[in-house]
Amino acid sequence: MSNQAVRVPVLITAVLLSISAIARADCETDMAQLDEVLKSPSLSADGKKGLLDAKKKAIAAVKTDDDATCNKVIVAAIKQAGVARTAQVASAPTTSAAAAMPGSRLGDLAPFRSLTSATLRLVKLGDLPNARMSIKDLETAWDQAEPRLRPRNADIWKTVDQAIDRALSALRASQPDATASAQALTNLLAAIDTAK
Repeated sequence: MSNQAVRVPVLITAVLLSISAIARADCETDMAQLDEVLKSPSLSADGKKGLLDAKKKAIAAVKTDDDATCNKVIVAAIKQAGVARTAQVASAPTTSAAAAMPGSRLGDLAPFRSLTSATLRLVKLGDLPNARMSIKDLETAWDQAEPRLRPRNADIWKTVDQAIDRALSALRASQPDATASAQALTNLLAAIDTAK
């Protein structure tokens, strides 16, 4: 078999995996938005029930890698609840978005917090393979934002970066431990919260 014949299936697989990772990140963003909408003080009891039902369906969809269903049920539930859906959060926020956070030390870290929370949810569900993929999305987004975030405060950036590295190590262990991974992600959330 020629090298060309071997490369084509490998390239196709790589493209499909990257598309899957992007869709998964979108689903996780949708789940983070659902969590935010659930905190709305103007939410009716029926609206809250609908959102909680949608959350269960979305988690089931994430478990089966059905990102389209995850997105569909969340968007429909938010619309039915009568709450305005916030704009999709990009994996690397713009400088103007970061500057809009007064008193912030690194800027708007909400996208990184959302990705970390989504990864933690997957770990708690026992879905470590998808949690590994999810934390890869976080790693990529963090690395892309480094040139913008690190100059703001190198020490704080380093603290969050090291917490991300510890979470990556926990999930990428040859036999990852769910408890250790959850703790590393919880610590990462704390680091993100103190950095903003």
